[in-house]
Amino acid sequence: MKEVQPLFEGDEPDPKLTRRSYELLQDRIADFAQRQGLDLQRGERRAAKERAKRIRGEAVCKRRNISPARGRELAAMEAEAAVEDRKEAVKERAAAVEDRKAAAQERAEAKETLVGVRAKQQAAEQARREAATASAALAAREQSLRIGTQAVIAEELTYSPPSAERPEGLTWGRNKPKSKKRREWLMEKIQPARDWIVGFARTTFGLHKRIAAKLAKQQARAAAIIDFEKAQNQTPPKSMLDIVNLNEAGPDDELRPIPGAWAVPTDFTVERLDEHLRGLTNTDICDAYAPTRDAADFAEHDDIQVRYRAGQHHLAEEAARRGLVIELREHHPGQATDAGRALLHTDSPPRALHVIRTNHARERRRGS
Repeated sequence: MKEVQPLFEGDEPDPKLTRRSYELLQDRIADFAQRQGLDLQRGERRAAKERAKRIRGEAVCKRRNISPARGRELAAMEAEAAVEDRKEAVKERAAAVEDRKAAAQERAEAKETLVGVRAKQQAAEQARREAATASAALAAREQSLRIGTQAVIAEELTYSPPSAERPEGLTWGRNKPKSKKRREWLMEKIQPARDWIVGFARTTFGLHKRIAAKLAKQQARAAAIIDFEKAQNQTPPKSMLDIVNLNEAGPDDELRPIPGAWAVPTDFTVERLDEHLRGLTNTDICDAYAPTRDAADFAEHDDIQVRYRAGQHHLAEEAARRGLVIELREHHPGQATDAGRALLHTDSPPRALHVIRTNHARERRRGS
């Protein structure tokens, strides 16, 4: 170091500088290189930093130099570790590629599953809509059957036989509704079941024709007997006179033998029928149901039987709307299908009497 110091501007050796001669040499070489334009830079001031740490009271970790052999050994170990890391990276990259492929496959399967689920949902929604449509059509047809058959029975509508100009159908009967609004409503309501109602009207029309023909034949025979009796100057039998004078109201006499039975009048419209049913109390319905059912079973005339059956049907339907159990004669408003009807009449029909008899005769038993 002493040989180096005189090279720089003839400075005298300084013990303090001598202790730091290596650092001073680096500084001066860096200054010289800078003045000469050389491509040299001052190294890291590690010793100065260590002195500053000591002054601040911080711990100083001295660099530990190793031998070249140890350095080569460490370098080889690091190179081997780098090779292993590279192999692991290659494996991880391959695994990542496989995972990406698996993820793509799962996404494709999930997409197919989603498409299938959506297709099933659409099919279920379509089935639900079709079921709702079918249910609505069934309800409309049921209502149409009820209104149409009642209109035919009430002779608001009657059968129109086929002709050369038009096929068979329906036409207004002798009780044709007077209101245009009522006629339009009736024609609209019978459309869902019009074919069946036409068949029902045809059957009723044929039945009335057969009854009328039979009645006309009986009246002709009775008239011939009466004429013969009069020619013999004898009084005709009252039975023959009744047959000759028989009118359309004659079969209604069959309603009298069963008290309490109710047949739907032929001139009843839907409004009048509903008004009549609203006026019946729960007791009235229970009292009229059994006689009406029996009258329908025992009626001899088909037209009267139809009216009794209609009365039985409407009584049962009215009882269901009110929550009335006819067989038990009990009123349960909570089971009603129409809350308004359930509260219309709140009377509970009296139950039938149950007579309990006790045998007071003493009997001898074995062992007594």
